[in-house]
Amino acid sequence: MAKNLRKSFNFRSGLQVDEDIFVVSSNGAVGIGTSIPIGHILDVRGDISASGFVTSRNLYASNTASVGFLTALNAYAGILTVNQLRVGTSLVNNLVGYAYTGWVTTNPVGLTTTARVGIGTDVIPDEQLKVNGNVSVVGILTATSFNGSGASLTNIPNSATTATNANTASAIVARDASGNFSAGTITATLNGSSSSASALTGSPSITVTDVSASNVSATGIVAATTELNVGTGGNALTALNTGRLGIGTALPTSELQIRKASGSFLQVVSDSGEARISVGNSLDAGKSTGVIRFGNSVNDLDIINNDNEGDINFLLNGNGSAGSGKFSWQDGSTFNEVMSLDANGNFSVSGVTTLASVGGITTTGGDLYVGNNLYVDGNINGTITLPTIIDSNINVNSGISTFATINVANLGLGTDSPLSALDAQSATGLFGSIGIGTTTSLGNKLVVEGGLAQFSSVGIGTTTLYNDPGGGNTGNFQVHNTNLSITNGSLVVKDTAISAIGYGTYSPRSIIDFGNVGLAETTGFMILPTLTTTQRGNLAYEIEGAIIFNATTKKFQGYTGTVWVDLH
Repeated sequence: MAKNLRKSFNFRSGLQVDEDIFVVSSNGAVGIGTSIPIGHILDVRGDISASGFVTSRNLYASNTASVGFLTALNAYAGILTVNQLRVGTSLVNNLVGYAYTGWVTTNPVGLTTTARVGIGTDVIPDEQLKVNGNVSVVGILTATSFNGSGASLTNIPNSATTATNANTASAIVARDASGNFSAGTITATLNGSSSSASALTGSPSITVTDVSASNVSATGIVAATTELNVGTGGNALTALNTGRLGIGTALPTSELQIRKASGSFLQVVSDSGEARISVGNSLDAGKSTGVIRFGNSVNDLDIINNDNEGDINFLLNGNGSAGSGKFSWQDGSTFNEVMSLDANGNFSVSGVTTLASVGGITTTGGDLYVGNNLYVDGNINGTITLPTIIDSNINVNSGISTFATINVANLGLGTDSPLSALDAQSATGLFGSIGIGTTTSLGNKLVVEGGLAQFSSVGIGTTTLYNDPGGGNTGNFQVHNTNLSITNGSLVVKDTAISAIGYGTYSPRSIIDFGNVGLAETTGFMILPTLTTTQRGNLAYEIEGAIIFNATTKKFQGYTGTVWVDLH
């Protein structure tokens, strides 16, 4: 039976009870539950239960320590779980803290740490302070920046809602004491209501009751429910929800109304291609439309009815009352009237050289009166009844007049006093064909039937006969710039002493004079009839004195009256 001993014991080499139950080492370290106390004066391996106070300058627990009440100047712990934690004079409930440098309590600062703090989490936070749950701040909350949704923030003073640009440290959003915001350039999506906004750019979608702005720049759709006004009270431009547009008026009485005190001007301009105005009952200048168009052809203005069953009407006295107005066409350079048509149908043309140009058929139901000359560039077809006697002349200064039949007593060419039925003594006539004494189709020839034709001179291919400057007789029958052909006929030179044929001379020196063929330069020679021996034998007859060139023997040959002999 153990007894209490009031004695002193001195163990110089230590004390050990059993193996690992209780050890006092030689250096004074006490180990309970271990035979080798390490690092501490008291090393307890296991749980410690104390019902009273435990006072220690330093207390170290490697596992879990349950303490009813702990007072410490400094506490270093892995996980500290307490029902109440008093730091300085403040009581903190349900706080789990992680720290490497620990908490520092210094009056009057309170609780401080340089470590990261997590509240409502047992995971080491990435942030300096992370709170999972609500934070209630009675005093002032100061932050360099705010990240996240502020939809649930309430009771924020006006002076606290100021944001700065991190690059320039200049205020980009500020709110004054009256609650008015001012901002620099903001790129953001803003939802909610605003009583006013200015200098908005980009592509915002904005729904407002009224908009008052100096300038509105939009690439999308700007929708106005009631009306859109430009200028004071819309006096510059007004668009109403009735589909009416007023320019210069806030109260348009039609779908499009342009109104100015003076000098209204509507322009439709196309920098290239056509400029068009379309009115009608279909879109895109379709069939049931009319179009005013400029530029389809260079410098042309067109008025078009695209419907193939409609008219283009020009109305005078359109209000139903008779008047004295007229349609007037004027020369824009002089403003002189060149043509007019009044309400009674009177048509007047004046002041131009060519009064009317009609490409098709012109039909006149009544009389056609020409007060001056009538000029016809083309043909007049049909029947024209002229007076029995035409007192005036039909005078054609130039061009060609074509008549199917001319029935006159005497016809003079170049004279107004013909001496015979056809008198062209002082004129030159050009004819495709001439028939004298016949009505048969002639073709391109001169036919004289039933009589003689006598001409003092004839020029074929020319209207001017050639005269020799040296005075030689050039002849009164001349062929210029064309050929003289004889088919199934003969050219006969009368057998008189002065009948002759000459080349390059107007005075032949013999019956045939080829003495000047040298003037022809490259063609100054004569070619005799050329026949082969077979062709020569097929001649219909042979005449004594005939000469040929035999292409078979390559010899000039002459006929003696009985045989052909070589001439060399």
